[in-house]
Amino acid sequence: MKQRIAIEQLDELAEQQKEKVREWWYGSPPRLSDVYVVKVKYDDLTRYEGPHIYSGHRDFLEDYYTGEALPFLSIGQMIDLLESNGCGISMSTYKDEWEVAARKDGISKVAIEKELCDTLWNVLKQIL
Repeated sequence: MKQRIAIEQLDELAEQQKEKVREWWYGSPPRLSDVYVVKVKYDDLTRYEGPHIYSGHRDFLEDYYTGEALPFLSIGQMIDLLESNGCGISMSTYKDEWEVAARKDGISKVAIEKELCDTLWNVLKQIL
């Protein structure tokens, strides 16, 4: 079972959505062993690299506070992020597919995928 999103999936988020993820992440101080990615620019190409693990070094804090870092989201973090956004969540499986529904303000967002991680990610993108 896939435990975390792929780095490339972060590129699916608009800047406003990335900022919402950062706001959630910044809501609690960085914890040792947090897994994250860093935005890096090479000539005309900007992309995220990682994963990196926070071990208390200064480089992480610099990336964290300048907005260059994003959490490398796990299944648990995505559930927490959805709940922090006021969503009620239901998950179910049928055969080899996961269905996740998130309900907020009377509106439901649903995704169905083979991997729970990808299903949560698709619902999270809709909610952000």
